[in-house]
Parts: sequence; structure tokens; C-alpha cells
Amino acid sequence: RAMSVSSAPRAVAWTPSRLRGTRARFASARGVAPRRGLCHGPSACFGGEDANLAADKSLGYHDLLDEKVRRTRALFGDLLPPGGLEVYASPKTTRFRHRCRFAVVRENEGGGGEEKGASDADDDACDEDGQTTIGKTKKNELRYALFEKGNVAALDVYGDFDVFPPASHAIADVMPKLLRVLNEEDSASNTHTERTSNTQSGTNTNPLTDGLSAVGFLANRRGDVVVTLWNASEAKRKENEPVYPLTQHTWDIHACRLVDALKLTGLVSRRKGKVWVASNGTGKVFEEMRVPRLESALRNNTHTNPSPESDTIILSIVEGAFSNPNPDVAECTAGWLRETVATALSCHEELDERATSERGQKSKKKNEDVSLVELYCGNGTHTVNLSPFFHKVTAVEIEPSLCDACLENFALNGIENARVMALPAETFSEERIDDTEIPTNDDFVLVDPPRAGLDPVTLRLVASYRTIIYIACDSNSLVRDFVDRGLAETHSIKRSAVFDHFPGSKFVEVVVWLERRRDASA
Repeated sequence: RAMSVSSAPRAVAWTPSRLRGTRARFASARGVAPRRGLCHGPSACFGGEDANLAADKSLGYHDLLDEKVRRTRALFGDLLPPGGLEVYASPKTTRFRHRCRFAVVRENEGGGGEEKGASDADDDACDEDGQTTIGKTKKNELRYALFEKGNVAALDVYGDFDVFPPASHAIADVMPKLLRVLNEEDSASNTHTERTSNTQSGTNTNPLTDGLSAVGFLANRRGDVVVTLWNASEAKRKENEPVYPLTQHTWDIHACRLVDALKLTGLVSRRKGKVWVASNGTGKVFEEMRVPRLESALRNNTHTNPSPESDTIILSIVEGAFSNPNPDVAECTAGWLRETVATALSCHEELDERATSERGQKSKKKNEDVSLVELYCGNGTHTVNLSPFFHKVTAVEIEPSLCDACLENFALNGIENARVMALPAETFSEERIDDTEIPTNDDFVLVDPPRAGLDPVTLRLVASYRTIIYIACDSNSLVRDFVDRGLAETHSIKRSAVFDHFPGSKFVEVVVWLERRRDASA
């Protein structure tokens, strides 16, 4: 399937002269929240039949978001650009998470934890005597659990209340069904063992639940769900607990039955040194992202069914690796990045033309030859989204499964001007710094590091680029890299935004566009 984002040839990047005057048109495209202020109506940010899910519960949500924004503004202070801090709310305050993971405990192994069944894990449901009320569970039964404030909070998926409101509709539907089937198989296996062996009573011999310590869910908005079972290694078993041989064939028989029974897209078992995927399923889902289109991005498009409002990008998302759990906000982020890159390229062209005419200076690189380096690229979402703007893109990722997903996503979307390198960002940066034949003065770099931020070597490379786009899941690390580690000496913030990927939590994602100061040496 040919994607509209890749229908144009890749030999020449989108020229900035074609991008002038697009900001106002872009802002009105579907999928983009207002430039400043909260998006208090979900439909103002995104379309879709589920857009108004959280409308009747938005007041408390926006109060919490206001507080997160206040803290972020206080952290940045005078560093913010004249346009201030743009805020993009999540269009959903429930059913927004398409990737979840839960610990698995047994009913008699509470570990000092508490029974949780309400949407707020700090609020227990109590009976008339003030005792915690739980669902209909049996001794030794498997339960989902969350770790909160040092305690294990078991979830009551059989209760009448919504056990985990952030989970997507598809995940919320599968959760109780999966647990019920696992408990039935677990109980049957334990009963069989008691009757046929002299081993310790209750020893588990079921391939699916044996040593089960966690369950993960990966879904897309279409409703496909991949379940991952984390099974403890033999080294973590109790000394008196027997070990029996388990082959992948035996596991696959049980796994295929579960996939068929629950109509899963796939079932995966992760145990020490092994990853097994049920033969009648897969370990990934495919997500369609609709990204608001810049009008000038239609250059030379020849696709047969163009959308006037958005491009569709197909993404392969693999289990067991990082992916953005909130696809609605991810679409909003992708649109913001497109507009920012288009604006930056247009600014570069204007500045370089002015320098050529007024001072007789010459740009070191034509805009048509500008390249992008993306560090910590994950499955290549930003690479696919932004590649049409650039002559070439180099994506860097340390996780092999994500590198494979990158290559698959390039193929799915017809991306021919990008490559992925399986390296740590620090190693890539060391090699690029030492290679003086690769100029970075007029190029772009996009970084999306973990919460710890950039290491010193990577920061040194990043600082050599004219344009930096920094995506931070921890704004404290971003401010540290900018102020304490010297980025502020060479670059200034031109645009900044908050994206609320995790409604109801204390976390937000902050994205900034940094441009080299005119008085800073290249």
C-alpha cells in the first residue's frame, strides 16, 4: 500500500520557498490543538468517533494539567520563547493507553499489598465494617497488580467497577477474559499434579502460568491486541519447587488455544534467554497515524486518493519494546514537528538569502541538501514523519527489535532516503565527532532521550547542529542540558510545547525547537 507521505521522490527535499505561508493553514488542519492555551474540547484537537469520551470528566483533568503546566513554566522561567509554552491536552482522559504492563501475584501472596479496584488506586472500596472489599477470588488465584508507593496493589478485575480506566477499550475487554482463562488452566494443572505426582501439593505445571510474573498488553486503535507473558526463570524458583522440561512445541499448543479462544492478534512468552511467539499469531500490531498535512507538502504527489487534510502513516509496533502508549497525542506531536521543521527551513532560507545579499556571505549548504539525524529513534515514527523534508535521514537506535521495526516502517511507507544504525547514541556521537568530513553546521538533529537526558558525548555532538529538536519525557533533564551543560551558550529556544501523553499522572512530554544563536561560532 503506497502511503501519501512517501509518494514524492526522495532525491530532493521539500524546498522552504514552497513552505512559506503554511503556518496559518496548518494550524487550521484537523488534528492540531490551538497554539496557546488548553485544548478544553477534545474535538478541537482530534476527530474520530471516540474524541468526546472524556468530555464529561474534563474539569478535573484540566485542573491537573494546569498544575503540570504551571510547574513546567516555573522550571523554564525566562528561557521560554516569546510565544510561550504551547499546551496540547490529551483528547481522552480514559481509554488512552494502548500499551500496559501489570505484575501478576497470587491471592495468598499479597506481600503486604492492598486490594485495588477503583480508578484511583489510593481509594479502596470498603464494606459496612470498613474492611476492604474484593471480588470473587479464590486462594492461590492469579491477580493483576500494580506497584504503588512500595506496596503491591492487586486489581479486582471481577468487580463491578472500572479496574484500570487508562487502558484502551480493546485491552480493558481482554484483561478479565485472559485472567479467567489463565486461572482455569492454572487450577486444572495444579489439580492434575496433585493427583498424579508425589511433588509438593499445588506445584504448577501449566506452560502458560508456570512462573508467571507479569502480563503485558499491546493494542492499536483498530482493536488488535498482543499479550505478553513474562515467566520467571528457573533461578528464581523456590528450592523445593521441581523443574520439569518444557519445549516450545508444548507451550505453543497451549498458546494457540488461548489465541483462538480470546481472538488475540498474538501471544508471546518471555522467559530468560527465550522469546516464544504463538504460531497462529504475531508479536506486533500495526497502527495508522493521521498526520495533518502542510498544503505545500502536496508537491508532485501522484497518489490516487489524496486526503485534503492529513497523511496516513502505517507503523509497525512491536511488543516488548518502547512505543508511545497514547496514539492520539502522538498524532498531535507529529503534526507539531512537521510545522516546526517547515518553519525552521523557511527561516534558514530567508536568513541565508539575506546574508548572501547584504554581506556577500554564502550559505555552506543548500537547503535541498539539508539532512536530519535522529537519536533514540525507536521504531522510526519521527523518521517516517519527517523524512520528506530532508535530503537524507540517519536514525540511530540501540534496541535491535526497534531497528527491525524501523526498516519495516520505512518499507511500509516507501521511505527511500533514510537509514537506521544499530548503535548507542554515545557511540554514534563519538564516531561522528571524529569524522570531520561530515559537516553538521546547517543540518538538523532530533533527540528523544530517556529520562536521564543526554550524556556528555552526545550533547557535544548535538550542540554542533544548527537546529535541534529536543523531545524530553523529563523536563528537568532538558533544562539541565540546556542551562547547566552549555546548550544555552550556543542555542536559543524558538518554540516550546507540552504534550500530555499521560493524563492523570505527574508526567508530561516537553518538546523544544532550538536554533543556533547568530553570535555563536558554527
